[in-house]
Amino acid sequence: MRPLDSIVQSVQAAAQWVRQQVPAIFILLSNALNPHATSRNLEYRRGNIFGANPAAVLSKYAKINGLVPDLVLECIAELDAKGLRTEGLFRVPGTHTVINRMRADIESGKSLSQTPPHNEHDVASVLKMYFRELPSPLFGDIETVNQLAQKNELEAFKEHIRRLPEVNRELMKALFGLLNRVQQQSKFNLMTTKNLALIFSATLNCSFVTIIFVINHYTYLLQES
Repeated sequence: MRPLDSIVQSVQAAAQWVRQQVPAIFILLSNALNPHATSRNLEYRRGNIFGANPAAVLSKYAKINGLVPDLVLECIAELDAKGLRTEGLFRVPGTHTVINRMRADIESGKSLSQTPPHNEHDVASVLKMYFRELPSPLFGDIETVNQLAQKNELEAFKEHIRRLPEVNRELMKALFGLLNRVQQQSKFNLMTTKNLALIFSATLNCSFVTIIFVINHYTYLLQES
């Protein structure tokens, strides 16, 4: 092989690697420079749904299945239908003004379909907002789950989930089921398990390793009895 051909191949390989790593690099830089960027201008006082104890809102705001707030299921259904192959899903923020309106309408009792025109990034941002503002950690004792995930203690982690309140378990099933489906389409959306973990470790206030652990073992941890 001629020296020039070797150089060209090396440059091409390096360029391909950079393209694959751009989403993760973008997330890390964004979080480092402004960890609150995705929530800027979106903070509200505790409402009927956002920031409220999820168990306390089920009787009024969980008409679909009685186990998970309708907002969560509606967002997931729309992302399943339209967003799984959307590049940068959960990484690219929605439009602040649209998200503000969506939140206000949802708090007033409207369904997601009754909110202003929106796209997949707006819906993903609303869903992240809901989980970010939960009044208590979705995983319960964060230190415990982080340690269990770090040590790859699958059985102990599953037992910890089993002991959580039912609403926490159902919310985890809904969210991580979606994240599992998103990473399965990473060829199109560029959102690998690691990229999703960078985002949702901040959203759920747990370690990067914990998010990867739950996504990778989703079926065993949350689907199998």
